[in-house]
Amino acid sequence: MIVYQEGHRKISKLSPDAKKVVRDMTKSKVAPRNIMATIAEQFPDDHPNIRHIYNCRNDLRTEMSDGRGVKQFLHLARQSQHLYWVMSDDLSVLQHAFILHPVKVDILRTYPYVIDMDSTYKTNRYGMPFFEIVGVTPTNQNFLVGYVFMRNECTASYRWVLQRLRELIGYDKEPSVFLTDRELGLCATLREVFPGTKSNQ
Repeated sequence: MIVYQEGHRKISKLSPDAKKVVRDMTKSKVAPRNIMATIAEQFPDDHPNIRHIYNCRNDLRTEMSDGRGVKQFLHLARQSQHLYWVMSDDLSVLQHAFILHPVKVDILRTYPYVIDMDSTYKTNRYGMPFFEIVGVTPTNQNFLVGYVFMRNECTASYRWVLQRLRELIGYDKEPSVFLTDRELGLCATLREVFPGTKSNQ
């Protein structure tokens, strides 16, 4: 027997009017906790909880993406006038995506001396490692150069990323040092693509 029906997954859900409020507030960039407070006040019979809010927001994002998945990410990059490179396999499945803001390219070309690179230890919903490249100015300020979704962390993947970075910096400049962890595939590729740069691990 169900004692508290509002906790049962088949019974507990937001009404259509409550969902509309969640969507409107999400489009207005209201924080989930504030949306939750509004829904709890206006629709107490729905017995809302924060999971309902997150699920409704996720449904809205899915609808807005028109099922594009990772392609939606690239679509947004184009809309925001970001620079990007992508590589797909023979079946048009995305393998790598390197994305950066045009202003960051200018900063990188001005201060290419110290570059830090690392990959997240967890993959995202697409199973692709997220690789970040960060630069350092002479005043010790960090700036995000760009980020990459990679199919895997093998030498070939790192080679593709570093060759794009080489094109960004230009062949007339050489970074002074790269800061990395002890990722063997990355270290080997750094020596190959940037032979004149020291790597600190």
